[in-house]
Amino acid sequence: MRFSKKQVEAIDHLVAEGVGESRPEVVRLAVESLDEAICRMRSNLEVEQANRRQRQLEPEEISAVAVDIALSGPEPWVWTEDGRCIPEQEAEERGITVGQCPPRPSMVLDESTDRIRLRFSDKQHEAIDRLVAEEVGVTRPEAIRRAVERLAKVVRRSRDNEECAESYRQQPEDVFEKWVWTEEGDVIPESVAIEEGIPIAEAPPRHTPANTGS
Repeated sequence: MRFSKKQVEAIDHLVAEGVGESRPEVVRLAVESLDEAICRMRSNLEVEQANRRQRQLEPEEISAVAVDIALSGPEPWVWTEDGRCIPEQEAEERGITVGQCPPRPSMVLDESTDRIRLRFSDKQHEAIDRLVAEEVGVTRPEAIRRAVERLAKVVRRSRDNEECAESYRQQPEDVFEKWVWTEEGDVIPESVAIEEGIPIAEAPPRHTPANTGS
């Protein structure tokens, strides 16, 4: 399967960040991560709709909203003590000790090819077909590419937010610069938001907990 130069660069950065040990593994994890996020968001929306008196959404509408949330509001990922990068929820559920965010990886990107040989399990093929059915992509390759781009955004935002938090911990309180949350879930200096006209959220974006019903 072919990827753009930018997408290959994103995949290589994810390998360097500890998301997977190889390009194919990262791509497979990207597909699984997006599929799981959409399923989780759909379940949460169905529960919220059942618990509130509001217009009942059609299944297609719920799916569309779940896709939008999964693509635009990525869940936080964390780094383990052994250098792996995994979803924060997985670390909590499995009791995995979380380490500090490692230094940004220095790497030489392999620009020799934009083609990655991929093999998917039957379960992963089903996930890809669900992404196509959910209109994440018109074709399987397009859905896979969007999954890769989303995972790159998830890890990048998680790193940026962790580095912001670490800078707060290291600075004396009286020299703190005021930082704010954007509507997209990023943490940036208030001065930057004002200068660039970036909308500021009144509170951190709410990450809806996964439904763990029996």
